[in-house]
Amino acid sequence: IQQQREQARYDSVTGEAYEKLADAQQEVSDKFDEIDQELADAREEIEDGWQEIEDGEEELDDAEKEADEAFAQARQEIEDGYAQLAEGSAQLDKAEKTIADEEGKLAQARTQLEQQQAQAQKQLAAARSQLEESRNQAEKLRVDKSAVLKNPPPRNFRASR
Repeated sequence: IQQQREQARYDSVTGEAYEKLADAQQEVSDKFDEIDQELADAREEIEDGWQEIEDGEEELDDAEKEADEAFAQARQEIEDGYAQLAEGSAQLDKAEKTIADEEGKLAQARTQLEQQQAQAQKQLAAARSQLEESRNQAEKLRVDKSAVLKNPPPRNFRASR
């Protein structure tokens, strides 16, 4: 009877230990799956962040190009206004009317240039801000990824799954 009791006790203790071991192995396996998914999600976010940065840089380049074209056009309009003003001064009897008209055009062109320049500067600032925010997000994701990759779980845990 004593031997049967010892065997029953042994079976009970080892059975509980095996159950706890199986539960622990399942928990480790679940955690690894969770970490793998989080890592995959982080990688995807990083890739998305880099794509946003590239898109933002392209948008910034486009905005700068558009602003340069608008400035060149406005400068040309001003130069054209000055040329017309010079032609008008050659005709003394029409000079006062021509000068007044051209000064009005010049003021309008300057106002338009200032408005275009202010609008272009706002667009550039917004694009730069968006680009900086995307870079910050990408850098944060890169730092988070680096922290996970620097401290990976031991390989032998994965083998027990």
